[in-house]
Amino acid sequence: MSVLITGCAFENNSASDAVTDKGSSIERVDKAQQETLSDLPEVIVDADGKRSFPPLTMKEIEDASWEQLVSEFEAEGATPPARPTIQFVEDISKNRPEEKLRKRLECLHAKGWTNTFIEDGSIVAEFNTSTDALAYQFAGFECEVAYFDGSLEFPDETAVEQQWENVTNKVIPCLQEAGFAVKNFPSKKTYTDYYFATKQFYDVRDYSNIGEQLSDEINACEILEFSGINEK
Repeated sequence: MSVLITGCAFENNSASDAVTDKGSSIERVDKAQQETLSDLPEVIVDADGKRSFPPLTMKEIEDASWEQLVSEFEAEGATPPARPTIQFVEDISKNRPEEKLRKRLECLHAKGWTNTFIEDGSIVAEFNTSTDALAYQFAGFECEVAYFDGSLEFPDETAVEQQWENVTNKVIPCLQEAGFAVKNFPSKKTYTDYYFATKQFYDVRDYSNIGEQLSDEINACEILEFSGINEK
């Protein structure tokens, strides 16, 4: 099993109520698409009417990432470990993403996770069980905190719209060419409004018959969602 790790654990969120039908016919109507979505209170609107979120501090990132990790343990019926005290090692500038990835990979290798490697700008891990996955997430949390770059800036509205275009014009055709059905993915407006109302993204899997499948072919399609979007 290969798992793609693109960033902090708490960033990987999607709309709930996912489609799990493995058949070829997929009909989904998301309640959020029928409702008026209201921006979260912290949303900032600039002079051009474009929305964004204020950046999170390093401490806020660590707290949110830890809460997400605890929820993953609980979802598997496992007892979360005690929260570790982590020594911050280095503040790596955001314009050096390759070095940041290399440092985090070295950290994971030092913790015994030698079956990790960098692929297409992300760290990928290989393991066989959910227990291994949880242990890896715990090690990943420690290495992320050790090499945080000070704050996290969220995508602004322009970047969110570009991400929707990537899903629509790259990810979905790629998945369809691989034989998967994708239907009823939200419009750009709904996709964008949902993000600023929830701080989450719709997941193309929720509109497909992929289910929980993992493969290099699927990963190659899904990573296109972030093509051309600068990491912040």
